[in-house]
Amino acid sequence: MPSDDYFGGYSRTDIHAEMIGDQTRTRAYRRAIFETPELFEGKVVLDVGCGTGILSLFAAEAGAKHVYAVEASDMAEVARQVVEDNGLSSVITVLKGSLEDLIPPQKVDVIISEWMGYALLFEGMMQSVLVARDHWMKEGGTLVPKRARLYACAVEDFEVEAKRFAWWDSVYGFDMAAVADHSRHEPLVDTVDPHALVTDSAIIADIDLHTVGLDDNEHFADVELIALRTETVHAILLWFDVDLTNEVVLSTSPLDVPTHWKQTLFYLPNPLKVNRGDAIRLQISIAPTPHSPRGLDIQIDVAANGRERSSSYRM
Repeated sequence: MPSDDYFGGYSRTDIHAEMIGDQTRTRAYRRAIFETPELFEGKVVLDVGCGTGILSLFAAEAGAKHVYAVEASDMAEVARQVVEDNGLSSVITVLKGSLEDLIPPQKVDVIISEWMGYALLFEGMMQSVLVARDHWMKEGGTLVPKRARLYACAVEDFEVEAKRFAWWDSVYGFDMAAVADHSRHEPLVDTVDPHALVTDSAIIADIDLHTVGLDDNEHFADVELIALRTETVHAILLWFDVDLTNEVVLSTSPLDVPTHWKQTLFYLPNPLKVNRGDAIRLQISIAPTPHSPRGLDIQIDVAANGRERSSSYRM
């Protein structure tokens, strides 16, 4: 589970400002809560990782009978003050601590959480939501979001290839290409121009939060991507979307309005030339980093026209 250092990072207000200021994210959650009154009116709600309490406030405003807002960081004290300042202390109870260590005051009808990290799974917060599901939620209860999908495609990126990697070939007259080789194992979180997409996309993980097992935290996909034009592939791009409800989908696709999650790029050890119509085989495995479940170890293997590119990455 996430460490104390991880929780400490969420004591900073700038992190919460970035998340709440992401209008695509925050408005999607607000729509999901207010446009699905049957889920929240008169119901007991659990907000996992409540931060400043914005989702709890939405739930209370939407008519929830009671909301338990769980936050492990020191931001819990701030959330408690926010609740009091808005006259909602009788409806929202802020509980400070790791969800895994808390005893449920009562079973809940709905669990709401904004648990998604970069490339969906970074931070390992989904595991806390699943613990909540198994120990806090009534039989037949509802999770928001209810489903998550992780996508992959191939992209070209001549600009970053030059600025991030080729730049190291000569630094004040020294060959420092070894630094570039090392940096290729470091994923890059950035907003990608749709024009950079070289292939179609494929789902590499499809997670039903109501049924996925607590230990089902490793993912493997073997998919085929089709080149949409003759181009050079520099990286594999990951993004995700989540079904908050049946009607409200929050997407981080490069084709949609940018979010604070942006997209995540995994640069190949060497660029790969493809022709329009080529089938590109992508094999990708994602697993928690040993001794640091917040992180991810990712292995990517790409093959096209008899040429292969393989590399490992750590987030």
